[in-house]
Amino acid sequence: MLVKWKSSYSVKVKEIDSQHKRIFQIINKLHEGIQKKGLKNIIKEILDELLDYSIYHFETEERYFDMYNYELTDEHKKEHESFKKKINEFITKYKKEEISVSFELIDFLEDWIINHVTYSDRKYIKCFEENGLT
Repeated sequence: MLVKWKSSYSVKVKEIDSQHKRIFQIINKLHEGIQKKGLKNIIKEILDELLDYSIYHFETEERYFDMYNYELTDEHKKEHESFKKKINEFITKYKKEEISVSFELIDFLEDWIINHVTYSDRKYIKCFEENGLT
């Protein structure tokens, strides 16, 4: 297992924590695929999952941002857009059959999820708590 969920990553909202745990699973699935050398099929599957995940998860967070008038909404949405843009860049590389995409992707995902969850997402905890979201 490359990345492991820790209770310190919790944003104290069960729905969002569950979604964050899902990306940890996706990252570990990619890592396992790299180790087993089943790269070509796993990369396509992971990229598809990441696109689906980003749409579903980011819509969830952004819906709560709008509901509770979260003051850092624009900043946070820019991070979401940046993530989706980067995933689309990986899709383009994958289609060009650039094998290095697997290692670049896992590095990006590992860094992004840890930094995003432990820094950016922690900023909305107070807003969500004040509005009774748990």
